[in-house]
Amino acid sequence: TRRVVTRLGLLAVPLLVLQDVGRSAPAIALGWQDRLVGRALLVSGPLNLFLLVAAAALGLLVVYMQRERDNAVLQATLQAELASARLQTLRLQLNPHFLFNALNSIASLVHSDTAKADAAVAALSSFLRGSLAVTRGEETTLENELRLVDAYLEIESLRFEWLTVDLDVPDAWRSACVPAFVLQL
Repeated sequence: TRRVVTRLGLLAVPLLVLQDVGRSAPAIALGWQDRLVGRALLVSGPLNLFLLVAAAALGLLVVYMQRERDNAVLQATLQAELASARLQTLRLQLNPHFLFNALNSIASLVHSDTAKADAAVAALSSFLRGSLAVTRGEETTLENELRLVDAYLEIESLRFEWLTVDLDVPDAWRSACVPAFVLQL
């Protein structure tokens, strides 16, 4: 901005002289004015210079504000993308660990309790199907999130037989939008 103001200052004086000469040239050519050109420049020059600098300052202010707004939008976009990437990374870290534990639990039940193993496979299938459907968007309904939690808890209860969870969620809240996997993190 300092270079722009310096250039404007260097251009302003010749522009003001040309403007005054251009305005006074017809009067001088017709002989109506002789030496009033210099006086008119002295009288109107400072005002014209002020107006020119004020207009340039206003233009610079508009450009600066637009750049600041664009930078704020870009920064907000980058923050949102960073949060999304962190959430996706967390999902990728949690899912394999949970999957391996669930498969190990199912493998241990296959020979001893096939009915529980079947239920666990169904719960795991339901959980994975729901998890993959949710990764397409950033939000889901609380109802969908609770279904995933139920499937998750069903599998975990195979590993930890002492685990009991009671979910008491009002029906009015079930249609609310929540971040995906918010209850499991």
